[in-house]
Amino acid sequence: MEVINSCHDLFSLVDVLAKSSKAIKVASFGLWAGVFANGYSVAQKFNTRTYKTLGVLSKRNTRMIIGKPELICCEDGCKACEHKHMERVGRIKTTLDEFKIKHRIVSKNHAKFYLFDTGRYDVIVGGMNFTTSSWHDYMFRIQDKALYSRLSNDFNRWWK
Repeated sequence: MEVINSCHDLFSLVDVLAKSSKAIKVASFGLWAGVFANGYSVAQKFNTRTYKTLGVLSKRNTRMIIGKPELICCEDGCKACEHKHMERVGRIKTTLDEFKIKHRIVSKNHAKFYLFDTGRYDVIVGGMNFTTSSWHDYMFRIQDKALYSRLSNDFNRWWK
């Protein structure tokens, strides 16, 4: 088992494993690479690490399930809150569309893991969102057939 406690380490490991993987399955709740819902992108200007890693994943057979942020309103029926929520969802979709990554945006999903079809049952699992962040969080790289199978089955069920 390998402990990952920085976005830099996570993205570096994802880059390495992606290159030797036939297929990749990702479940995440967060996704920010500098692309806005209207298509405007600051990602190339600031060359974000998330943007680079999405570029690596887009060259592989990658599927992503992204949990949709919950709508939180200051009051029932607040149009400003609803608009802000739809911008967040649009930002996720626009980013994945830009990279041509097959994806589903689903409610009620907070899982965070990566499955790499390397033949070694490579799993990265844990709390970090797919975004550049300075939050204190951990993920773990584990090579385990049973864990890989369980998460792959869950992913396939959610994908339907």
